[in-house]
Amino acid sequence: MAAARAPPRRSRRSQQVLSVTDSATGCEVLLVACMHFNPRSVERAASVTRGLAEEGALGAVVLETCPSRWRKVEAMQPPGSLLRGLLDNEMQAAAEEAEAAGRPVVLGDRRVEELLREVRSLAVTAASDLASPMAGGWQRTAQEIARGLSQVAGAGRGRPGGREDGGEKGGLSDDRAALGVEDLLDVQLALGVPVAVFRYVLSTALKAPAFAAAVAAYFALVGALPDSPVSDAAGLALDVLTLRVLLGAVLRDRDEVLARSVRSACGSAGRGRAVVAVLGAAHCNGVRLLLRER
Repeated sequence: MAAARAPPRRSRRSQQVLSVTDSATGCEVLLVACMHFNPRSVERAASVTRGLAEEGALGAVVLETCPSRWRKVEAMQPPGSLLRGLLDNEMQAAAEEAEAAGRPVVLGDRRVEELLREVRSLAVTAASDLASPMAGGWQRTAQEIARGLSQVAGAGRGRPGGREDGGEKGGLSDDRAALGVEDLLDVQLALGVPVAVFRYVLSTALKAPAFAAAVAAYFALVGALPDSPVSDAAGLALDVLTLRVLLGAVLRDRDEVLARSVRSACGSAGRGRAVVAVLGAAHCNGVRLLLRER
């Protein structure tokens, strides 16, 4: 007599929360797609983490930050402080839930020092390609931008709320869908955008005043330039260069680092436990695809 087949595990996939099984460890991973500092994302990250902890199923929480940035956050806005409330954020919210449950918090992002070096290097390469159309530079630029956009979009695998390869009907698949438009059609998320922008600007000004001043000066300079074909062409070139750097060093390369950190956390999560990864929404589809691959 054939052994009874185990019932499929019901997916924890929900709006702004992706559920994927890490192909190397078999561990379930919940990717919480966040708009940084948005109250809706803060609530979502905390509630997902708390829910697993209450079930006794929380293995670890992986955050999209590195030790340098996290030390600065903890020093500037510790729990109970005025800034902790003013700059309420999804990472501290999830970390506090994990720590209350006695579960580890993993700082899974690329070190900011390495990231800045990579950004500078890629910016030089991107500028060189833009200046070399006859040597294939424009073609490489287009290919790199297309590659980055494809990863952010999830490479077209799965539809929001739909089935995927090997999926079960009725939402039972753990890899049911990539992050899509339906995840963003959330009134509470939209209402939280002004708060998120205010918190993001204030946080940047407090933690990286030189960077904030440089960005403000750049936009002031661009706004002061007279309209002309030359300034328009220069602006377009700068936009293309910035997009390539963002999609490459800031998103795609960090997706790989984040996926490795999540997989490492899965390896030590413990049997029957899930890992929560609190990430910016733009990282989720790329990390999800990497976790599905061995």
